[in-house]
Amino acid sequence: MNNITDKAVVEEAAKYCRLLLTSLQPYSDDVMTVTLLTLCASGNFFLHAFELTNNPEFLDESIDVYRGILEVPRSQWLHFWIYGKLIQALWSRFELSKDLSDFDEIMRSYPIAVTNTYGKEHDRFKISCEWALFSRIFERSSTSTHTRVPFRCCKTPWYFPLPWKCSISVLSQCAVMSRNYLWTMHHIKCT
Repeated sequence: MNNITDKAVVEEAAKYCRLLLTSLQPYSDDVMTVTLLTLCASGNFFLHAFELTNNPEFLDESIDVYRGILEVPRSQWLHFWIYGKLIQALWSRFELSKDLSDFDEIMRSYPIAVTNTYGKEHDRFKISCEWALFSRIFERSSTSTHTRVPFRCCKTPWYFPLPWKCSISVLSQCAVMSRNYLWTMHHIKCT
């Protein structure tokens, strides 16, 4: 589904994806893994459809699907990946609408993703670096004088802890892997 590039085909595929999502309710233990993977594929499709069409309805649907997966019992093994996709979708919506509730949810989601032990250390470190980068970028534009909350618009206090101990080799490997990504993200957000 993510290989579709024709906008007319995307609209048609979205109809079938919606039908598929309604047919997955309720979840049974027998097909839980298949159901969760189908939900993930649907969320990814809606995010792809938004990127292709710029239709915010698709973006909203992807966010709803990702949030729904987080509510499914026994889906913890997917939460790290889902939080990454949810953050990506929320950033896209925040850039469109400037809705501070999306920003607040993003900032609440970063520490959950970073502390999720289902994510590999280097992936969690990458998310930590992204979190720190965006914190620094948005803190510059903040006029907040409160020392515990770096964003005047953020409803929930949040911090940037590194919640686990990394070996020097892991930190070094992650720093090298993240350097180009972070440099690119910094220039995109600062320009």
